[in-house]
Amino acid sequence: MELPDPFLPGAISLLDQLDKRMMVMLRDGKTLIGDLRTIDQFANLVLHNTLERIYVDSYYGDIPRGMFLIRGENVVLAGELTEDEPKSLTKVPLEEILRMQKEKQEEKEERDKARRRILSGRGFVSIIVWNRLIAAAPGKALNFRIFQQFLQHSKLAARKMSTESTGPRKHNVVFVLGPPGSGKGTQCAKIQQNFGFVHLSAGDLLRAERKREGSEFGELIETHIKNGSIVPVEITCKLIENAMLASGDAQGFLVDGFPRNKNNLEGWQKEMNDKTKVHFVLYLAAPLDVCVGRCLGRSEGRVDDNEETMQKRIVTYNEQTMPIIDYYRGLGLVRQISSEPGPDEVFVSVEKVFTEAGFNSQ
Repeated sequence: MELPDPFLPGAISLLDQLDKRMMVMLRDGKTLIGDLRTIDQFANLVLHNTLERIYVDSYYGDIPRGMFLIRGENVVLAGELTEDEPKSLTKVPLEEILRMQKEKQEEKEERDKARRRILSGRGFVSIIVWNRLIAAAPGKALNFRIFQQFLQHSKLAARKMSTESTGPRKHNVVFVLGPPGSGKGTQCAKIQQNFGFVHLSAGDLLRAERKREGSEFGELIETHIKNGSIVPVEITCKLIENAMLASGDAQGFLVDGFPRNKNNLEGWQKEMNDKTKVHFVLYLAAPLDVCVGRCLGRSEGRVDDNEETMQKRIVTYNEQTMPIIDYYRGLGLVRQISSEPGPDEVFVSVEKVFTEAGFNSQ
């Protein structure tokens, strides 16, 4: 086999990268970025103008480290850096990224504690208990009393495992989407009556929270509703989750008018994916002029049922909600029904969709 001339085997091949900007990942998880000044046969590196880069989700921040000597045995990955600042991530100040890193670490520690508690309850720490009993015994000698204690712990753990729930049951969810005035509320009422689902209108929940005395979100919700814009996802998800918990052991939930945009979708997936199962999206389609006429013709006293706000809501729907429907369509989860006919005629099609999905009418 012919080798390139000159052939530089192993770590010394990085000599070609001298004075270039490098990214180095270490065994302890740290990521360093700096100018490579020297390297030896043991892959010991010296970086100049070094930054320690911290990543948290889609954010990052840098800590200046100056000249940095790295032992080769600690290097996991090293390579030339083509761009110093990743375009797909958002850079935040050092104090902010350190705060986010701390919160992430605390979340991980809480998850680890919960995992250990579950494993302990299922008998997986018996060997730990055994070792502790041995260590506590006089002279660390194995005797019948220690063995009895070990067996007792194992039996208790096994009994707890047999009676322990496998985890919280996920709520059945159907998203109900469509333009303003497409009849989502009307059809949800019929589904609730015939299939025993609980209707959760994101809009109604927000309006109720806006009116609730002492609400910390009331003023913010009021502003968004008047402007025809979308309320932050954290608020909406929290209100939906609270309503689900308050509904007890319901057969399922109709989440009406949510998710309305990408931020809503990402928030739902982050906060609710492990608590719910989305069976499908009921998409009620109707011409926009029909929807506008319905909204302007209803007399519910809603501040967002006026022509100016309706135009804003329609623009928001076309730009932000339709891509969500297309996303679920790509997953094969959209059940589209024309809501232009009368409510009873529309419900005939809706009823068929729910029956085919395995939900029996009551």
